[in-house]
Amino acid sequence: MKITGIGHVVLPSHDVEAGLAFYERVLGLEKVAYLPAARMGFLSFGRTHHDIALCKVDESVPVGSQGNAHTGIHVDGGPEALVEIRERLAAEGIDVEPVHDFGFMNGFYFKDPDGNRIELFCDIMADGEALDVLRAKQQRASRASAGGA
Repeated sequence: MKITGIGHVVLPSHDVEAGLAFYERVLGLEKVAYLPAARMGFLSFGRTHHDIALCKVDESVPVGSQGNAHTGIHVDGGPEALVEIRERLAAEGIDVEPVHDFGFMNGFYFKDPDGNRIELFCDIMADGEALDVLRAKQQRASRASAGGA
């Protein structure tokens, strides 16, 4: 058996129909299905049955991301495309955070209508190189927490 990656995310929603419309309008996802009996809606970037699902939860149930929790969505086209998308979202009145640079990727955060935090990001180095950079950061952090040994 080999696990190959993350297949989709399911986000809680108080209003699935409004959330589906938001993701269609803002990110260009296709609404594949809205199933009221299942209390779920399904969205796709076009390559698989669904990438994001919205699941209706009762109004008494908290929704939205806590702390730094978020869903990261990859953007093709590099930093220029990322800035273009950010400017378009801001022009629509969506509260977008400043672009961040983690050294191996750039991105920015915003929230959907239910407060689920979304990160749009682009890689700025090859996957293998980025993995090495992050592993090196871990090694430095481990040495620092061990007193610099």
